[in-house]
Amino acid sequence: LFRSVMPKGSRIVAIDLPNGTKAWAQSRASLEACVAELVKQGYDARIIWGDSKAPDVIRKAALYGPYDAILIDGDHRLPGVTADFENYAGMSRKMVAFHDIAWRRAPEWVGTRIDVPEFWNSIKHSGERFKEIVHCPTGKNNGIGVLWKD
Repeated sequence: LFRSVMPKGSRIVAIDLPNGTKAWAQSRASLEACVAELVKQGYDARIIWGDSKAPDVIRKAALYGPYDAILIDGDHRLPGVTADFENYAGMSRKMVAFHDIAWRRAPEWVGTRIDVPEFWNSIKHSGERFKEIVHCPTGKNNGIGVLWKD
């Protein structure tokens, strides 16, 4: 999605766990294919493998910055999303976005906590301009929240 609004040559950096997730073991192969396609299309795309909270990963991400936009879609528990915001938001010149801001637990859901809505609601009125993009009528697994730096 970022590629659709960024000029060719833009740097796109993804941070992800190297062995996928419990929910989707194919995430590594999918991300590698996506980055390879972006490179083929003329973007400076790369992946940093590791835990987004690890000091070495944060340092590597900072070396590629500053960024115009950052999307946080990592550890969805409150300590994780808070740490990602604290560690990465300062690397962005223009905006920080979050995935799953409107997520609601479905009755059949059994799994990891999703605390992003709680975090989002605590920061969206922090004095910065914000927008919520929510298209799923059920509110499950969805929503992008964007904070702009003024």
